[in-house]
Amino acid sequence: MVGEGDISGIESIPLEKLEYLSKVKVCVVGKGGVIVELLKRWNFKEVRVIEGEVKPEDVRLDPFYDEELIGAVPKYASSEKTCVSTLLPPTSIDEFKLSLRCMDVIIGSYDERTLKLAAAAARDLGIPLVTWGFVTTILPDGIPLEEIEFPEIELDNVSATFNVLVRALQCYEAVKLFTGVGDLVFPPEAIEVDALDLRLRKVRLNVKRAVP
Repeated sequence: MVGEGDISGIESIPLEKLEYLSKVKVCVVGKGGVIVELLKRWNFKEVRVIEGEVKPEDVRLDPFYDEELIGAVPKYASSEKTCVSTLLPPTSIDEFKLSLRCMDVIIGSYDERTLKLAAAAARDLGIPLVTWGFVTTILPDGIPLEEIEFPEIELDNVSATFNVLVRALQCYEAVKLFTGVGDLVFPPEAIEVDALDLRLRKVRLNVKRAVP
């Protein structure tokens, strides 16, 4: 059921709008994995992945990773229409700004530390950010990430099914952002994924200041 967080119409995007995605550059920060393959299917111009070594929890949460990758930095193949590159996580906001040059949208992951650095850099550079878990699109002139109170998600209790559904939803949000098809979700609203019942629910997040 998708009544609360509607993505209907996404499969009937006019061809000319889909072709615009071939001009869009996406940066995936913290963790890549299955979302890189999803973005390639939409023929984005470039996917830049910023992530470090694969950990055992990554293998459990994402079907792209396998145990042989633990301790290594994953590599991704480009497709005919999408160039894929990888960078190690920067350690400061200034370094992040260099890594995010020319990017049009950022997609976060469950790596909270990297996400916070990316969010600060994105705001300064004027780049939208799509969050993980409770999915919403943070605009540079909107409510900052640090003012949003996201419900805590214990990764030990998260399944691969949940993560894949969230990654697919993030991908859809990026597509909607640049095609204008479908309704985007902005803070304080977000989409919550119920992997057990395969439902998406629109929820309202708390913020640390009054929202007009």
